[in-house]
Amino acid sequence: MADMDHTTIQHVANLIEDADALVVAAGAGMGIDSGLPDFRGPGGFWAAYPSLGGRGLEFYEVANPRAFEADPALAWGFYGHRLALYRNTTPHADFGIVKSRDDRMFQGCRVFTSNVDGQFQGAGFSDDAITECHGSIHHLQCSRPCCGDVWLAADFAPAVDDETCTLVNDPPLWPWCGAVARPNIMMFGDMGWIDRRSKRQEADLRRWVDKATRIVVIELGARVLIITDRTELDEQIEKVFLGVNEQIYRTKSGADLIDKLNRTEESLLCSLVHKFGGAGDDEDDGDKGTQAFIEAIKKPPDFKVKGDLHVFVDECHRTQSGDLHKAMRALLPNAVFIGFTDTPLLKADKQKSIEVFGRYIHTYKFDQAVREGVVLDLRYEARDIDQKLTITAKIDEWFEAKTKGLNDLAKAQLKQKWGTMQRVLSSQDRLRWHRAQLKALIPPLLDKWQPVLEVQVAAWGVKAMKTKWGSCNAAARRVWFNLELAKKPMQCIEYIVVHELAHLVERRHDDRFIGLMDACLPSWRQQRELLNRSPLAHEDWNSEQ
Repeated sequence: MADMDHTTIQHVANLIEDADALVVAAGAGMGIDSGLPDFRGPGGFWAAYPSLGGRGLEFYEVANPRAFEADPALAWGFYGHRLALYRNTTPHADFGIVKSRDDRMFQGCRVFTSNVDGQFQGAGFSDDAITECHGSIHHLQCSRPCCGDVWLAADFAPAVDDETCTLVNDPPLWPWCGAVARPNIMMFGDMGWIDRRSKRQEADLRRWVDKATRIVVIELGARVLIITDRTELDEQIEKVFLGVNEQIYRTKSGADLIDKLNRTEESLLCSLVHKFGGAGDDEDDGDKGTQAFIEAIKKPPDFKVKGDLHVFVDECHRTQSGDLHKAMRALLPNAVFIGFTDTPLLKADKQKSIEVFGRYIHTYKFDQAVREGVVLDLRYEARDIDQKLTITAKIDEWFEAKTKGLNDLAKAQLKQKWGTMQRVLSSQDRLRWHRAQLKALIPPLLDKWQPVLEVQVAAWGVKAMKTKWGSCNAAARRVWFNLELAKKPMQCIEYIVVHELAHLVERRHDDRFIGLMDACLPSWRQQRELLNRSPLAHEDWNSEQ
């Protein structure tokens, strides 16, 4: 980070000296002085593993659980080499300085790290004093995974061909299912990481923090980058920080962003994701600029992100799953990415947020927000709005102008499609269409469920009803269904059919009736709940229907 004046350094020293407890947060930069490789940027990764660079593979492609399925020898060649390297590396002197502070403090020191190398354990810290939020290369798990067990890798001695970066001896296997084992590390796109050990460490850390009195937290080499996808949100983030007297640097362009990441002066930055698409400021930079930028950053001349970067991505359900996100990942391969979204699923042709960023850290669901009064509940009411086309001559005129050049057959087909749409959109015709649809759906359901319940309706019909989805006259053996059911999912229509047929057996909503519903349609409560979200769905199960 930027040089600090003597007053600031003395202030920090006094805080540490007066503290009873210390938390040290450290990232990948902590191990560089021990001689461990720096994977920041494709150049750094390829320099450490030239054989993988020769194949054009990037860090996120090898540090991926799918690599253990596609090519276990290659995946374990990479991780086996790292495992052997970490085992044989002595932590540098600064680890000892941190450990000496642990010995001198009344309540000791705890470590929170995204490193998986075990350097803090090598410096004398016990496992109980360390939280490894990304797991540890010194522990293994099933690659499937078939269970939630994690075990030590102490018995596995990898033999790696340095020229090809492939494992030449047998990979470790999970004894129960025989699948290839993998390091217990959270990798890129990892949905199978077993976090049981890390969760236990986190729980231990929370309990220790709760008991600590005067506690100081030191982040070693940390930088924060906040990413959003709207100019107004970027401006808002800047104003929020300035409003609490925190200085945040808002990048001016893509080139400015790269420059600031390549320097040490700014530890807190905010930017638009579009600035990963090139040097411009425009939110509408095209795909060509994005692709060109991705190509350009594969061989950066002097670029290297300084410090351990934590990237907080706002509105991560939008552009962050496309090419701009790929550019961001390629530029910042070693950064920790945390996404925020109120829309977990994207469109069908895009990745889900959870597939891009990993598993959820925390969720705050809408129903909880409603209960706590944070937001108001959303209620929808389906209504039929009368629609009428009054000037048909104008429509015919427009149709002729737009269909010039089409033959008579093509024009006739278009008119047929338009006629169907017009019937649907016209109020009375639309109701008749809904009625016809529902009347076509009900007979197969009656044929299915009447033999099961050993009943036979004498007559049934469809009509508009204000308070019920269906009604049954047991004496006349007549059943009515609400016209609005035509707008509901098929499983809801089936629930009402079974419900009304059950009333031919038992008129009341008593235990016998509920037993019939449970036997015939075990999921009926879920279907009733789905209907109860609509204004017409009120049911009083304490009275006759």
